[in-house]
Amino acid sequence: MNLKRCAVMGLLLFVAGCMDDRFQSVSEKRFGDAWPLTVSHGQVACFNGEDGEIFFFVAPDGKEYSLQGNPAPVRKVLLPISPITKRDPKNSDVFMKTDVLIKEGKPLCDPSKMIF
Repeated sequence: MNLKRCAVMGLLLFVAGCMDDRFQSVSEKRFGDAWPLTVSHGQVACFNGEDGEIFFFVAPDGKEYSLQGNPAPVRKVLLPISPITKRDPKNSDVFMKTDVLIKEGKPLCDPSKMIF
């Protein structure tokens, strides 16, 4: 593991532990058919970095998934969301979009509190 990856991972863990107001609980029960994931609940978060807003989902097992592909600053820290994304019920060839989770995380972003 290289030094930059360790630094980013450490920073995310620090922020996750110290800034609970940057996380929002979400669940399949609340979103109904719009819920895009195979896990039933978790938390969304948004942080501002040099490259803009970074949205991610924390699953019940503690794994952290990127909601926007893998942005450069956290590419090696956040997992891709596709392994826990449901197939679109209208077209099983594609995955459901995670836009509803990003929309839920949007109010959590605060440009005055950049973390990287």
